[in-house]
Amino acid sequence: VYSAIACGARTELAIPTSQQPDFRERVANTGDDIILQSIMKVNVAAAQASRPSDLQRILEVIAHDVGVTSLENHVRDHLRTRYLELSVIVAKDLARLDDNEAATQLRNLGNSLQAFGD
Repeated sequence: VYSAIACGARTELAIPTSQQPDFRERVANTGDDIILQSIMKVNVAAAQASRPSDLQRILEVIAHDVGVTSLENHVRDHLRTRYLELSVIVAKDLARLDDNEAATQLRNLGNSLQAFGD
């Protein structure tokens, strides 16, 4: 993800069509979804590679070029933006509901997004 960001490639969070209704329902009704949880857990130390030597080189490059904390924050911020874009779609869908249901679900969506802070 960081390499894509660094070279200016467009990235998106994609949810399979079959899973989109479940995503919207979970975010709107409970504020609990796996994408948000994953974004908040970006952790270079948990990185894996098929070969230990590749992992070692990758970690050395990260430490030398940007630093672990900076990389984690940069990736988290980028994914946060993509998540917020998905949330706008959910909010637009909620606008089609009756007022009471929409208000409840928008509040839940807001509570879920509050985890990001400013």
